[in-house]
Amino acid sequence: MADAPAGPKRYYRTTRSDSRIAGVCGGLAVYFNMDPTLVRILWVILTLVTGLLPGIVGYVIFWVAAPSEDTLNPQAQPPAKVFR
Repeated sequence: MADAPAGPKRYYRTTRSDSRIAGVCGGLAVYFNMDPTLVRILWVILTLVTGLLPGIVGYVIFWVAAPSEDTLNPQAQPPAKVFR
């Protein structure tokens, strides 16, 4: 998981690590100190159970409203890619 910026705990979208589409679930995983894969699975289940619309609309709201990791810590270097 990504290291949280110093200071008070706040939500942000991950863009350098744990990002698949927009970094919403990766950011939630960092905020709640959970595994990003688990957050993604829970989000998909929530979306399917509630009839698609609330999950999709919620994702878009988080995407638009939440700051990205880059805006909170612009001088940080992205993690090195590891190829195995």
